[in-house]
Amino acid sequence: MKGIVLRVLALSALTALSGAVGRAQEAKKETGPTFKSAWTVEMAAGTSRLACADVTGDKKGRLLALEGSTLKIFNVMGEKPVKEAEVDLGKGAASFVAGQFAKGKPAMIAVPGAVIYRDGEKYTKKDAADITDVTGTASFLEGQEVVFSFAGQGQPQSWGIDLTAGNPVTSGHEMPDPASGAGVYHVLNARLPGEIQQAIGLPEEARKLPAFGFFDPAKSSKLTGWMTWIGADSSHIALFDMSDLHVDQGTPIKVAWKSPKLGGKILDAQVTTDPKGGKKIGFLVLESTGADGKGRQAEFLAIE
Repeated sequence: MKGIVLRVLALSALTALSGAVGRAQEAKKETGPTFKSAWTVEMAAGTSRLACADVTGDKKGRLLALEGSTLKIFNVMGEKPVKEAEVDLGKGAASFVAGQFAKGKPAMIAVPGAVIYRDGEKYTKKDAADITDVTGTASFLEGQEVVFSFAGQGQPQSWGIDLTAGNPVTSGHEMPDPASGAGVYHVLNARLPGEIQQAIGLPEEARKLPAFGFFDPAKSSKLTGWMTWIGADSSHIALFDMSDLHVDQGTPIKVAWKSPKLGGKILDAQVTTDPKGGKKIGFLVLESTGADGKGRQAEFLAIE
């Protein structure tokens, strides 16, 4: 009898433990994705923006670093970045974006009025007058990626690229309201002015930089919002539930998850694939370093 009782107690304990594990896993699932630092690499002191894109067409992302109006293109697969090329973006360089705007072609770089693409061993700039302003990029679960502009009201205007045409700018994928965008969007990276950030409910700590967006990391038709979070003595990436996104309601968005303290003050951030390889998306972050804040480093936060 004693042995039977012990076995029953053991079975009850195991069942309770299994239930606790299941509840913990379900709770983690409900809170959404989390991220951790995968690597950091030192960048030039004048770096102001970062991006990652397969601009060569070899299925490997390159780290794109903006210094002044010059975009430097690095291979970071090794221990140190290896510069492969640099391009003068000219006027509008600060709002540059990169993405696969022509399906089946290498990624391109876009600025207001022009697109830049790899042409043999060099990079060529082509006029694109229809792209009058650049807010960010959006990729969709069906595979298309666009450059877009958003003035703060109405639908964003989006464009694709066709380099074989005299006018390379084509109409882009329709961009639905984020509230109905689950199952449509994969990744959206934007640089929004402060008044728009405030209107959609971003807290003060998230309005220190224009970087903002949302994404569906598992392609599960569930969008997660993200924002930078710059406090008095620390910087973080913060995630939020897209149901909290609103316009002119006066209620700040609640943080669902916040990254551990980053290595320096955030200067730029976006969701992208890892420039060091891999197909999973994460956060590419530019941070200031050093006692004077003049140093620069890139950090990648990988999905856990």
